[in-house]
Amino acid sequence: MPQSITPPPATNLPGVTVIGQRRPAGSTNPFPTVSTWEPPVIDHSTIDPEDNQGLSPCDDPAQREEIDADAAAAKFMRMVAAAIIASGESFATREYGALLVRQADGSIEVVGFAPGPGGGYGPPVDLTGINPADVVGYVHTHPSGGIISGPDWTEVYAYLYNQGTAANGDMTNLRMYVGTEVNQYEASTRYLHVWKGGNWGSTDPLYEVNQEGQPCPGS
Repeated sequence: MPQSITPPPATNLPGVTVIGQRRPAGSTNPFPTVSTWEPPVIDHSTIDPEDNQGLSPCDDPAQREEIDADAAAAKFMRMVAAAIIASGESFATREYGALLVRQADGSIEVVGFAPGPGGGYGPPVDLTGINPADVVGYVHTHPSGGIISGPDWTEVYAYLYNQGTAANGDMTNLRMYVGTEVNQYEASTRYLHVWKGGNWGSTDPLYEVNQEGQPCPGS
């Protein structure tokens, strides 16, 4: 049943500030990664009070959650690849979906990974045994290509947003990840895009996510 929510406030729209393990959609620049990050050399005699003082992005709780959410979505795509091989089907056969859920230790895990019945339908969103306030995102594939659909927003995103809000969760940064496959010259390329607060309801992704992304150390 379609639901109505007040869209979260726009964030990072004008300059497309990239955090997490993402690059602007359509970019061919390298993805930012956790493993290749090194603290800058700092002249402590001229430290700016607003400088990050050599801290890793993983030391910022907000960025850590983005990095770990992207890593969990990337793990989901690898799970999809393994499921496709095991079933002997193709990416286009059926939709897969899962919740991304914050655990008690702060890590983010793929929960409820499941295939849909086929015919363009995904698996049902099941919150049984899950505190809706701990859901940080939903990730699913689009077998037919395409990016994000109206029902993704009105039936899935709105449902999770409303349930999480009712459970006293801050759902401002609830994320929607979509995996697609593009066939060109007999070769297939898979993409993972993310939508969140700033482009709620849009069909245009701001970010492409690194499918080899890994969580922050200790996550």
